[in-house]
Amino acid sequence: MAELFSDEWMKSYMEEWNKEAELSDALAKIDFSSNIGYGFAGEDQPKGILVIENGKAVSAGAYDGEKLNW
Repeated sequence: MAELFSDEWMKSYMEEWNKEAELSDALAKIDFSSNIGYGFAGEDQPKGILVIENGKAVSAGAYDGEKLNW
């Protein structure tokens, strides 16, 4: 099993996000786009990132300094 928020875990999470049509379709209706960081409270930076464009996850992986807005 992949380590929580690792590159492998984030890519699997992206696939699951996109399988949830009820979620991604609702977010698409409001033109939701965001770079979402994932990690643990108290750490200096996130461990993973999920990039959402119009409700769909378009990329995911280990966080590498990308600009976040959530």
